[in-house]
Amino acid sequence: MNNVIEINTDKMERPDETDNLLKVREQLAAGFDRCEHISDATIIVVALNRLNKTKECVESILKYTKNVDYDLVLIDNGSTDGTFEYMKSVDYEKLRVIRLTKTVSLPVSLYYLDLKSVSKNVVLLANDMIVSQNWLSNMLYAVKTDRKIGMMVTMSNNTSNLQDPGIPYTDIDDFQRKAAEFNKSDPSKWQERLRLMTVAALVTKECLMSIGWPFLDIGYAHDFSDDDITFRVRRAGYKAVLAGDVFICHNHDHSVAVNRSSEQINNSLIFGKTGFRNKFFGVDAWDDANGYVFPFIGSKISPPPDGKNVRILGIDCKAGTPILDIKNAVRKFGIFEPNVSAFTQDGKYYTDLKTFCGDVDCDRIDYFKNHYNESSFDYIIIGEDINKYAEPISLIKSAYSLLKKKGQLFVSLKNVFNAGAIMNMLGFQADVATEVKAYTEKQFINLLGKAGIAHIEEAVHQARQLDRDTNEFLKLLVESAGSQDIPAEQLLTQLIIEKFWFKITK
Repeated sequence: MNNVIEINTDKMERPDETDNLLKVREQLAAGFDRCEHISDATIIVVALNRLNKTKECVESILKYTKNVDYDLVLIDNGSTDGTFEYMKSVDYEKLRVIRLTKTVSLPVSLYYLDLKSVSKNVVLLANDMIVSQNWLSNMLYAVKTDRKIGMMVTMSNNTSNLQDPGIPYTDIDDFQRKAAEFNKSDPSKWQERLRLMTVAALVTKECLMSIGWPFLDIGYAHDFSDDDITFRVRRAGYKAVLAGDVFICHNHDHSVAVNRSSEQINNSLIFGKTGFRNKFFGVDAWDDANGYVFPFIGSKISPPPDGKNVRILGIDCKAGTPILDIKNAVRKFGIFEPNVSAFTQDGKYYTDLKTFCGDVDCDRIDYFKNHYNESSFDYIIIGEDINKYAEPISLIKSAYSLLKKKGQLFVSLKNVFNAGAIMNMLGFQADVATEVKAYTEKQFINLLGKAGIAHIEEAVHQARQLDRDTNEFLKLLVESAGSQDIPAEQLLTQLIIEKFWFKITK
């Protein structure tokens, strides 16, 4: 009978009865692998025109993907420049080519690839990526080493979200030399993240079977689909990790539009951002999941007192990026799984904090100290600027009491005497925070000293991002209003500081 399908599952085992979903998924995924010959990875390249870049991408895959058993899937997403003809000509034994006659969206292009036909690990590459030595073997080693990694993304130039290693090169040959030196497997460089730009992403099949296929939500036209998958990966119980030991080339300036007008880009951003907030019940992929503090305090994070039972606490860190920054930073001290806790006043962050925190408490800030024992934490970070709180010094004293001896507390002070205040007074913009206590840097340090907190180390000043016109206007303003006591250049520097970061050691 033609309408009867028989599937041989003799090599599969019924999973153990347990409430550990990750364990059940792992057992079933292993069963699927036994039933079929599955390679280590399926590399997918989706292309919409840009034929020359597609050629460079594919040729780099064939040249630099060594010691890995992989399938190669090339998807022509409605190109009109000969891309489809080129894809058919690629000389690789395990090649599949899919052609869409009309461009709809990137997520839709993956819909026509059957999940059953992909390997243990699925790698999605933009067609303007050029891979390098050990790029895939390093990531495969990572997902084999840490079974909780569901998705891993490489570092690359021309990429936002602190995923660019900042390595200059003169040409592609120079890039390949430097990437070969960079791409040395190093678990201390793996960074757990809340959100990732997926220009080159590996997702395990086990994870895909849990979050659904295609793994890019087809509801997104373009923007925020990568934020969406990162959130779904984490909320399914897996880690989303930046491979800090893999550098590949993004052969495109991400600030330059391709086949889209500025209006289309703006509409796509608004559409994606609004859709994301609606889907994740008010959590914003940018406002709530960015907040990186490592560029400002990373160099100030010292080893914990004894390295045993290391504990981290984040207070009001929104969805948790400042906490992850510290968790990632202590990997360089050989601490890979510290005990992480979070306190929040906003319940909408609970779910995302729980994706990487053992304990999450939600309460009024007045009662936060009641949730913890004194002298219990090696690191504490307060995510909100300290002068936004009604009793900032009292809050610092409470957090200080929770530190172990030589424990470290990181706090930021919003600089209210900045360019924004001047521009606001002149009627150009209204971005000055309300109900913020107006402490200068020295006044704040003096207040801490009076409170008995003496071991204060200033971290990096976090500067405001000003457009060129505003910057030129401020230069003219301070030059005309400067005094002999404060040079104009120094005054301008003070004006563009957004906040001061402090490290307090017990």
